[in-house]
Amino acid sequence: MVLSRLRNAFDSSALPGIAILAVFFAQQSIASLLVPLGRASQLSDQALGGIMSMSSVCFVVGSVLWGFLAGTMRADRLLTLGFSGAAIGLVIFAAALNLTRNGLLASDSAFWMALVGRSIIFGMAASVVPIVSQSFALTLDSPRTRQLAVSNIGLAYSLSGICGPAVGAALFVVTPLAPLWAAPALIVFVGSLVVVVFRKHERSRPIIRSASGPRRSEGRSAIGLRAGTRLLAGVLLSCGSSCVIILFPFLLQDKFRLTSAESGPVIGISLTCAALAGLAGQILITRRWKWPPAALVLLGSVVQLAGAMLLVLSPSVVVTCGGVVLNAFGSAMSVPAYTLWIGSVVQAQAQARLAGYMEATNSLAPALVPLVGVAAYHWSPSAPFLAAAISFTCVTAWSMTTVAPRRAPHRG
Repeated sequence: MVLSRLRNAFDSSALPGIAILAVFFAQQSIASLLVPLGRASQLSDQALGGIMSMSSVCFVVGSVLWGFLAGTMRADRLLTLGFSGAAIGLVIFAAALNLTRNGLLASDSAFWMALVGRSIIFGMAASVVPIVSQSFALTLDSPRTRQLAVSNIGLAYSLSGICGPAVGAALFVVTPLAPLWAAPALIVFVGSLVVVVFRKHERSRPIIRSASGPRRSEGRSAIGLRAGTRLLAGVLLSCGSSCVIILFPFLLQDKFRLTSAESGPVIGISLTCAALAGLAGQILITRRWKWPPAALVLLGSVVQLAGAMLLVLSPSVVVTCGGVVLNAFGSAMSVPAYTLWIGSVVQAQAQARLAGYMEATNSLAPALVPLVGVAAYHWSPSAPFLAAAISFTCVTAWSMTTVAPRRAPHRG
């Protein structure tokens, strides 16, 4: 009876989002506190930067690796590995900082312990959850259910970005180490429920249907040219959005000559409004969209293009902040639709590999943009935002070529 109620509460369209929420809510709850916690534990800024960079690298490597392995394992077993590994990694990280704060571990040893736990174990393990979630979502039978499942994934990321730091900060006020122990506890609790329900949904079916099983389209290659070109569109979306989010604070402070004390609240309010705009886009538009995914990619990329152009022009603080909000609102439409768009040209049994490639490319952009984007910004402050606008323009043109002019809306 309990399992039946759990399965009813976590229907097939909700499962991918809940799985994502379990890991990334926990991650976001401690991400914003990494610097104060690390410094309090005598870790240098270089050490903290190394931990964050290595985590991104491990996430990219893990995404590709799990993408290849996912087709041979059941979803519940993959998620068990992902949730348990992520929780163990965060426990090791918490133990390292706790021991150092209490004088029981040298800072050098704490760095290596934190690197192994937070970067390698957590990064590799957590990367499996988006792959399983996306693969499961894109192999659901009903087009409407697939759309809701992908939308729920985006919704989970948005909620994690908004609520995770707030919960982490609240726990930090209680005691600085509370977020570090609460994060793995959350993963274990929610992850266990998700695995149980996944097992009920997928008791005897691998995450991806075998090659001898039913296919959504017999004539489509596993990862063919069409999927490869659309994957490039995703890279453009990711790089453009990263340029806007990462470099916006530089532009705001430099162009309008704001001090750190003046720019801090403005940046915080802007990013909060952007996160809320993304959440609104997910709920009001993406979940209710009835037309082909390419049309939603088109709409979202046009909105993001408008946001990037506001940053290129940036006539005032309000308009500049509005560009960031528009980018988040458009991204809430274009990114989930892009997932459906690219998934529609790939065989069902290749969805896990595709998900691995997508997660890897999405993780590369935030790692590369700070290096390349900052260099371009110092050459010309408007250059990275103009590059973002060009990226969104390319995606807009790309999606226009695939939108059927007289296609009727989906009736999933």
